[in-house]
Amino acid sequence: MTGNRVNIYGLIYGLNIAIFASLVFAAQVAATPPGAVHKVMPGETRYFKNWAAGCDNTLSCQAIAMQPLENQEGYLTLSLARDAGKGRTSIIEITGMDADVSKYQIYADKRLILSGTLKGVNDSITLSARDSVRLARVIPNGQELRITGEAGKLLGRISLSGSSAALRYLDSQQKRTAKPMPVITAKRITKNELIPETGDLVALAENGKCTALRQGVTEDSAYSLGNVGGTAKALALISCGNGAYNYSSVAFVGTRGSDAKWKFESAKFDYAGADASTDTGMQHGIPSNKH
Repeated sequence: MTGNRVNIYGLIYGLNIAIFASLVFAAQVAATPPGAVHKVMPGETRYFKNWAAGCDNTLSCQAIAMQPLENQEGYLTLSLARDAGKGRTSIIEITGMDADVSKYQIYADKRLILSGTLKGVNDSITLSARDSVRLARVIPNGQELRITGEAGKLLGRISLSGSSAALRYLDSQQKRTAKPMPVITAKRITKNELIPETGDLVALAENGKCTALRQGVTEDSAYSLGNVGGTAKALALISCGNGAYNYSSVAFVGTRGSDAKWKFESAKFDYAGADASTDTGMQHGIPSNKH
């Protein structure tokens, strides 16, 4: 009894492989340009649970959802063909339906993803490039697709077990794997209320490039930037000229040393003002990197 069961499953598995091979061969022939001098050669076929994937020597690839080895009743076959290169579209075809269909709905884990109408009646569904991309984005995260027809009649199911690995394999073969995002290590900042004394700000202002512009009432200020790596940091804004209703400031970052004295350096900005003054390093109150 066990031997018969193994033989039956072996036959079913062989049929699945035959279906996959015939679909890949058909896709390769269709993708070969007229008059091409190179010979299209199929590459290795990889199997991922209920899915298979492979590419030829031109990097035209195809992933196939096969019928499960167990409990095949009601399952369909889905093929996703994708040429190499950026901007190339994927085409999905669903085959294996017993009845002709003119209208269809595709559900992923009970959620409606696509619906459409076919010209005439067909025993297969070929999605447009746009709908193929839409469905391809859902497939790796699902468990099962359900295809229904008129009046919600179930036309068949498609197992998505192994789909994520199969599509990742195509990505790796076609060099579509996304580059990892850069990792930014943030410095831990703890609360600290230490700020420079008034005398520190006066000395900073007198030794800066804005001395000649500091006329009338000046407004210098300092704000704590917390404790970074055990060292107190502060932001110092030094007045650098004023008008009738506004004033400008230059920003410095202060670091408090172990001797309790503050040392200052010009604050660095990601973007400098496009029309920053060469005399003050200012543009509408925003310090320039050049200052």
